[in-house]
Amino acid sequence: MVVALAQRRKFCAAEKHRILNLADDCTDPGDIGALLRREGIYSSHLASWRKHHKTSELAMAAEQKRGPKTKLATAMKPKANSTTTKAAFKAMAMARP
Repeated sequence: MVVALAQRRKFCAAEKHRILNLADDCTDPGDIGALLRREGIYSSHLASWRKHHKTSELAMAAEQKRGPKTKLATAMKPKANSTTTKAAFKAMAMARP
């Protein structure tokens, strides 16, 4: 007797996009629930796919400059060197009762 092992469903990008478009077209109450039952997915799938779709669109829209970082960006980054860290630890130790 051979027992089939359960496998997690994998959705390709085109399938996710198709389901998201169908969900966006739902206007009547209960349409999204019917869609979820028909496709065999949970509402959390829609939420995570929408979030991923939104972030990927934002990432594509934002141009990223190539090359080295500007001096302003590196100057605003806080630097933690050993002397400031040691001074901070000494101050914390002195503040303890």
